[in-house]
Amino acid sequence: MNLTIKRNCPNCGLDPKYSLVEIKAKNPAENQTAKQLQDFFVGFRKDQCFFTYFRCTCGLLWCPEYFHQDALDEIYKNIPENNFISGEKDSKKTQIGYTDLIFKMNQVVSPVLEVGADIGELVGEIVDRKPNIQAYAIEPNKRVYSQLSSRLGSKNNIYADLSEVPNSIQPKLIIAVHVIDHLVDPRKYLKDLMSISSRKVELFTIVHNEASLLRNVLKSRWAPFCLQHPQIFNIKTLTSLLKSVGFKNIHNRKTTNWISPKQAGELLESISILPSGAATLFPSKAVKIRLGNFAIAAQN
Repeated sequence: MNLTIKRNCPNCGLDPKYSLVEIKAKNPAENQTAKQLQDFFVGFRKDQCFFTYFRCTCGLLWCPEYFHQDALDEIYKNIPENNFISGEKDSKKTQIGYTDLIFKMNQVVSPVLEVGADIGELVGEIVDRKPNIQAYAIEPNKRVYSQLSSRLGSKNNIYADLSEVPNSIQPKLIIAVHVIDHLVDPRKYLKDLMSISSRKVELFTIVHNEASLLRNVLKSRWAPFCLQHPQIFNIKTLTSLLKSVGFKNIHNRKTTNWISPKQAGELLESISILPSGAATLFPSKAVKIRLGNFAIAAQN
């Protein structure tokens, strides 16, 4: 079964012939079988497998060949929760930090919709701080619905796909943390989001920064170069995309994550930067660090 499609630049729409190869895996995803691609989708390893990233003339770093949407939907139904890198406790600390940023960068008013809510730590933290908030979530992984519904206070506010969200909700704040860099057609998805939102909707999003120092140091071993990212943004390219669909008053902040040196060491072991067993020498107490990610807040 063929899992992939060929596509044009998701930012400007240009044909791949206007892009140049920039990052290629030792085991390019284009050369793998369907079974191998499914096996490679989650986790980190030496010689990480990913689709070849090209640099478009518009500036975006993107993959001209990538999974088609049906294949992607099926894979995402069965992936583990997003705390598998830093652990549940430290992941929660990171989500609390994101919530602090949301309250600094956006007006937090009902209704609030989080896209890709996972187990609900972020949107749940917002509800904890403002109990009267009407909160909704889009999450395709139904295995986490029990945890997510407990954070939202209702199982009726969860939708597997944007197409299921009623037009009557009209969210005034949309949250999308590490979502836009996962979308096969981010421009269309953002337009569809705006079509079911309030006329004065605000957006808060976080993505990896392909222009970060960490990316330049690690090169092809940078963890976001993986099968889950059909494109990776920097501040300029994400700002350009958001402006193209009607957002304005766009501003950005660097973000931080909570992770222990031991967990970071285990990640570096998995991509063969550190020798096997080296992580056991590192402390397990989490610290707050910058991983090169950034948040953007914008208004329609």
